[in-house]
Amino acid sequence: MAKARYKDELRFVINLTKTTRYYEAEEFGNDVHTQQIQCAGHGERPTPEQVKVFIHVCKTFWQKQPGCTIGVHCTHGFNRTGFMICCYLIEEMDCAVEDALQLFAKSRDPGIYKPDYVEDLLQRYHGDAPELIPRTRPAWCAPNGPARAALQDAIDALHLKNAADITPEVVQAVNEGCLRALEENKISEEPLPLEPALEKLNFADSFVKISDPQTVVEALKQVLADAPAAESPSAAEPPDHTASNDESEQALPSPCQFSLSAVATTVVSAPHLGPLRRKVRTLVGAQEGTAFPGSQPVSLNRDSLLDLSRADYMISWKSDGTRYLMLLADQKVYFVGRDNNYFCVAGKVRFPNQDLKSVHQNTLLDGEMVYDCWKDPATKKKQYRARFYIFDMIACNGESFRHKPYNERLEAVQTHILNPRLKQSTWPGYKEKYAQEPFSVRLKPFLPLADFQSDQWRKMRSQVQHKDDGLLLVRVAHEYKAGSCKALLKWKPAHLNTIDFRLKVEDIGDRTVGTLYVQDVRGRGSERPEVKFTGMGSPELNTFVPQERQQLWAYDGKIVECNWLSDLNRWNILLERKDKTHPNAFHTAINVVGSIRDGIELRELEDVADRKRQERAKRGHVQVHHQQAGMPAKRSKPDGSA
Repeated sequence: MAKARYKDELRFVINLTKTTRYYEAEEFGNDVHTQQIQCAGHGERPTPEQVKVFIHVCKTFWQKQPGCTIGVHCTHGFNRTGFMICCYLIEEMDCAVEDALQLFAKSRDPGIYKPDYVEDLLQRYHGDAPELIPRTRPAWCAPNGPARAALQDAIDALHLKNAADITPEVVQAVNEGCLRALEENKISEEPLPLEPALEKLNFADSFVKISDPQTVVEALKQVLADAPAAESPSAAEPPDHTASNDESEQALPSPCQFSLSAVATTVVSAPHLGPLRRKVRTLVGAQEGTAFPGSQPVSLNRDSLLDLSRADYMISWKSDGTRYLMLLADQKVYFVGRDNNYFCVAGKVRFPNQDLKSVHQNTLLDGEMVYDCWKDPATKKKQYRARFYIFDMIACNGESFRHKPYNERLEAVQTHILNPRLKQSTWPGYKEKYAQEPFSVRLKPFLPLADFQSDQWRKMRSQVQHKDDGLLLVRVAHEYKAGSCKALLKWKPAHLNTIDFRLKVEDIGDRTVGTLYVQDVRGRGSERPEVKFTGMGSPELNTFVPQERQQLWAYDGKIVECNWLSDLNRWNILLERKDKTHPNAFHTAINVVGSIRDGIELRELEDVADRKRQERAKRGHVQVHHQQAGMPAKRSKPDGSA
């Protein structure tokens, strides 16, 4: 089955069971290598020595055959398998333990379900996320689960069959299910009463003769009915709500659905992911263990409004796009998403250096991917184009730009990135090549804060071809760094200020309660525990309405973006943030609450800009006077101040 699913990609299978009864290695063929690392299972987790062997054989294989697939299995493919894969993600791909557990659970639902396995991982790798242990266990976790599953396969093969429909293939499927059930029965702690039923069906020489299909079905169903069943979930556990989550059209798509629906990419995995993450951390100057290494803006509040008046700031609109870092390395283009996943652009995107001969190597940019939309003047039809708007340069060909003034970093984007692309596009045949790139590249324009609401500002804003939801203000003198940065300020109208929470849902009596969590100040990065957020009073969303209860359960355990409804005095879920795996940090949430309570109005920003214009005009008059008197004029700063 695995070989059929992965076709030519599967080249190595690692068996983590302690038995050889499942298959012979030769069944995979000569082109697939196999190796067994015997892990006891049951109450024993893989030892550090076994983990070391697992990582070593994976790395050795991928060095020889990069890009091929490794299949890993134990008995059911959850606990020992998940444990080993998580160890590899943590040690070789620079994942936090919480991220590794969530990635595995997302790939193989419900992930590692044995508490002792999760606790061991958290202890070994200094994590703190016991809430990641699933509340329910798969049905086959019952002592006779594998035998029941095999017998159900036999029943399914005969479902709604008449005697005339019984082909040799059906007979074979039924007998394979019965034989597997017999094999599982031999090692089951609570075996099924299978042998007596098969004797009644004239099971001879390991073969069920099927003359009346319904008789066989009823007999096998009776076996399941008479057997000890899987334990049902605890009464304290909530019911399984499976209502679909219909998202609004404004919901931010995940990285794999955004650029990557318009831009063909491949997800970067072992053995390349770890080195790329370390390279980006080095270019940013971030500490080991940092999740997304990008700089994060904070919400504008009264304290930062005072800093706006004193320091040099630049201003632009805040796009409602998807944030990425862009890494140019090894003649490839990589996007780094907010969940710290890496995506390699499959199509050709050109980033020549100024000599137009070499290409960028170890250049790191910050920006956002948006869909620009405009009407074609000739056809009057809407046109769409994915565009990456660059708003910062962190490094250029390995040279750090983090410490340079912000206006110089923007100029460097134009000089080192856009101008060479523009010049090369004038070569014969290159205009068409650039037009065929999967996305275009532009510089996000910024103006001195003194020019806010000026004619120049209005002209710049009139050329925006995508949705925006506020303003972005950047202090000129600031160093680029990972994490929250007080030199980057975002402003939204009070009703548009949002916090990204993790929602945890439970049923209490006849109501459903969703509790909002943020990351605590303790710990670092994804190792922070999550705590209830009481910054605006109650951290709970309550509903008694059946349809609303189902909708609330659809967000259980997910990251949701919420705004504050002042008239109702509660939080409101806007959408699921599929591009994030962790909620906002506590201090980030507090900053947003400050913005909501302070309620800084647009006119207050306009007043600051107006004062700066007046100061600039006054200094300009002084400069003219000095020049007329034969004195050197003072050099203006980027925002027009002296």
